[in-house]
Amino acid sequence: MLLLALFADMAATAELFRTVRWAGGLFCPHCGGTDIVRHCRYQGHVRRYTCKDCSRTFNDKTGMILHHRHVRIGDWMLALWMFLCGPPNGISIIYYIATSLDRACGAVYRMMRDIMRKMSELPVGRLSGTGETDEGYARAGSKGVALGSNGESRTSPSRRRLPRGPGRDTFKKNTPMAAIYHRRATQDEPDVAILEVPRGDGRTLAEMVAEKFEQGSTVITDEHQAYKSLEAIGYVHPTVNHSEGKYASGEHNEIHTNNC
Repeated sequence: MLLLALFADMAATAELFRTVRWAGGLFCPHCGGTDIVRHCRYQGHVRRYTCKDCSRTFNDKTGMILHHRHVRIGDWMLALWMFLCGPPNGISIIYYIATSLDRACGAVYRMMRDIMRKMSELPVGRLSGTGETDEGYARAGSKGVALGSNGESRTSPSRRRLPRGPGRDTFKKNTPMAAIYHRRATQDEPDVAILEVPRGDGRTLAEMVAEKFEQGSTVITDEHQAYKSLEAIGYVHPTVNHSEGKYASGEHNEIHTNNC
């Protein structure tokens, strides 16, 4: 509720945005110069500037996806926060944000597209230290899936009444894989989690881990065969055995060192 109240206040939102945008000091987005003249505010508390080095003007939104868009800064910040937090189960993220901001779904779709494009351009570093990874498989929809009268099963039988597979599947078969990589917090650094939805590029699970963790890191996984090569390529690789009812490690007797 505090965030909703903050983003509804145009002046407070613009001031917060300026604090983040110019956290490293005010500079010209055109030439990088720092000899800047501040002018009055306009368009809802956005401040305007002139660079003495290149004589060009700019404002707080210049060079960003917010520039030349008739959307309040508060709506951008609230949309980003809602996008990162995710919608309630079963609700489209676009519809969820559009309803909350009282905007058209098309406008919100373009906002989300720009946000995701910018996020994909961010530099991604490799994790280090101690962490864990796991993969999961979930249906990418409910087409052709019977809920059942008692609600216990969401699995429909095949046309030939044959048993379904174990669940490791692809986008084409409507059961994509999602992998998560987690680096445990230290005294100096917080927890970091990366979620990836690979699209069948041929990488093995061990290769995917190697792209996310630096060599020498401790990476805890389950006992899936695809992780067996981690120790051979330079990782400390303890495992947890799901068949024994263990799904997390932290104590020495809960992990089994992989000697393969």
